[in-house]
Amino acid sequence: MEFLIKERRESIAMIIDRIILIILLLYIMRLSVLILNIFLLLSFTSCHASERDAVLDTVKKYNETLIKVYRTLDYMSLQDYATLDEINRIFPVVQTLLNKNSIMVAEQRSFKVKKVDIMGDTAQVETEEEWYYYWQEKKTGAITKLPQNIFYKIVYQLKKVDSRWKIDSLKEAGK
Repeated sequence: MEFLIKERRESIAMIIDRIILIILLLYIMRLSVLILNIFLLLSFTSCHASERDAVLDTVKKYNETLIKVYRTLDYMSLQDYATLDEINRIFPVVQTLLNKNSIMVAEQRSFKVKKVDIMGDTAQVETEEEWYYYWQEKKTGAITKLPQNIFYKIVYQLKKVDSRWKIDSLKEAGK
């Protein structure tokens, strides 16, 4: 009888050990899945964040270059940050300045990002911007168009060209 009791205790202990082992393995599997999910989420977030940074950097560099274009009247310097369609949109402004023997002095006084959407090889950035500008005669420096301070809500459309983000078009929001 004692032998049977001892054998039952050993069987119960072995069953308990197996249950504990199964619970431990399930816990380790759940923990592994959780760690994998966290890793994937962080990887996706950092990739998305770097794409977002690249898109915003393109918009900012486009604006900086646009300011130079209006001063130098060299619209082709935009080719690193804009598609040919966007450069062609700028061309008439540069041509008008050339015809009037003027330059545009521009300053971006504020730039606030409201929204960034990235969809594969296209992106959209919505901003609020304040610009100050005037036209100036190239030789004499006389102001040919009075200074203006203008607030814009702009929607930039970007696309990837040869693995680089470029402005494809922009428009005022709501227009």
